[in-house]
Amino acid sequence: MFTIQLHIFIGNHKPNDMSKANSYYVLLNELERVNHRINYHYSSGTEPEKQDLEYQEKISGELEALRKEPGTDTETAEKLQSNLFRTLEYLLNEFSNIRKRGAFPLLHQNTTKSDGLFGKILTDLKTNILNSGYSHPSDIAYSDEQWDSASLNGILEAYFNDLKTKHFKSELEAVDYYIAMRDDINHVREKLKSVKVI
Repeated sequence: MFTIQLHIFIGNHKPNDMSKANSYYVLLNELERVNHRINYHYSSGTEPEKQDLEYQEKISGELEALRKEPGTDTETAEKLQSNLFRTLEYLLNEFSNIRKRGAFPLLHQNTTKSDGLFGKILTDLKTNILNSGYSHPSDIAYSDEQWDSASLNGILEAYFNDLKTKHFKSELEAVDYYIAMRDDINHVREKLKSVKVI
């Protein structure tokens, strides 16, 4: 049922109803989910469901069609890059100020965003990569509870420095960049989970 609803939602909206970046992001996440289900079946020695295989093919086709669409909105791409740069700059300044206090970013942020500190950071970044208008991130709470915050800070700093010379040519490139950053940040989160820090 969800598969059909998603197809109708995307298919019946004109491009100006839903930005290309948002459409692309929704499809990428759906492809990730269906790939996970399919790979689970293969790893369990069972055959994937036919509807999942058909859905995978449909989403892959829609993603390819989006990538091939003529016309590149470089102005929007530049705005998204600027949004991402400003968000990272703010987050790194927050980390720096917290270090100067001899404290650490609080892992369990008192926030409506999911997954504490990591969820807050990813939501702040995603918000500013899926909207041309800049949304200022909220402050990061801190405490004296020690953890390896340098690993997360290093990821943010690496992308921040990379963006100084990078120039997105399209909205889709901006989304792909966020996805790569999200995966790297989640890798740090999973390492912390594996040692029971979070």
